[in-house]
Amino acid sequence: MDVDCEKLAEEAAIEQNLIKRGIAFSQLSKCYKGRNENEQYIAMIQKAIEAFHTAAEQMDDAYEKALIFSYEALCWISLKEVENARAIVNIGFELCKNQSNVTPPLIIQFADHLVSQNINEAEKLWGELYQTFDQGIIELLKEAFCTINPSKEPPCLMKSSTITKKWHIVFAGKERNDRTQDWTLDFSDADSTLGKELIFKSEFMQDLIEQMKESKHYRFLRIIQTIISSNNEDLTDKAIYLILATSAEEQLKIGIMLGSLKEGDYHVIAVWPEAFAQAISENNDILFGFMTRLVKDPQWFLDVNLLSFLGSEDEPEVKEEGYIPPDYYS
Repeated sequence: MDVDCEKLAEEAAIEQNLIKRGIAFSQLSKCYKGRNENEQYIAMIQKAIEAFHTAAEQMDDAYEKALIFSYEALCWISLKEVENARAIVNIGFELCKNQSNVTPPLIIQFADHLVSQNINEAEKLWGELYQTFDQGIIELLKEAFCTINPSKEPPCLMKSSTITKKWHIVFAGKERNDRTQDWTLDFSDADSTLGKELIFKSEFMQDLIEQMKESKHYRFLRIIQTIISSNNEDLTDKAIYLILATSAEEQLKIGIMLGSLKEGDYHVIAVWPEAFAQAISENNDILFGFMTRLVKDPQWFLDVNLLSFLGSEDEPEVKEEGYIPPDYYS
């Protein structure tokens, strides 16, 4: 079945989220590449570069800014514009250096190795990157890798399965009343990915709350606007909670969605990003190890955020009241 590249181009052009727009255009470039339309292939990558660059310029956080600039650098590599890629990589490194020596994202280190022709070093990072990013970024990594190494296949850790069940979450931005600042994540359904339910005992949440009281980099935030289930059901009135955490050493970002059960235990509903879902589908111990670290090894994390739905100002906070979430079931 032929892919309608023009239709995809129209959809990419109206995407409001600049990062998603950049990913859409970078994926679309392969559509035109498959039709041997080189001019359109280049044009789509250039549109991806524009979207990523604009998104990065609008960010304040040095790490996040460098992360998005790395996507732009990979696009420049795909166009064989190595000098442009080098310039963007240098900007990313400089941003991290100037802000309290933040460790640069692994993906910008990967881009740096590619432009420097350090292929072995790039391959060493591949496994960690594979478990961190969604498929759109993984494809961008592969495209850049194969551009620098046309005779060599990119590393492959496992055969990816297609994850079709997604949970869509909308978060409030810094200004809660300004919906234009909202941001979104799509979590992969855990039950269908793992082929079984994973349940954590109520003690897990109690231990996590105790850790939050003691660790300054653990926070409780009421910023969830809406959650739409994989069955397109609005679960905004349910007690569903998210954990978004970043590892300290490699700055891997991982998300877990939990629902409080009637008996007090917690059901793992969904996980993020998709590469993390793929990894735990192969080895459940990865998830258990992550959850154990949350309560036993706080120094392993750069930050840990327990997120719930928006609430009123006078609702109890975890750090102040030891708040235990109610059930998420109907």
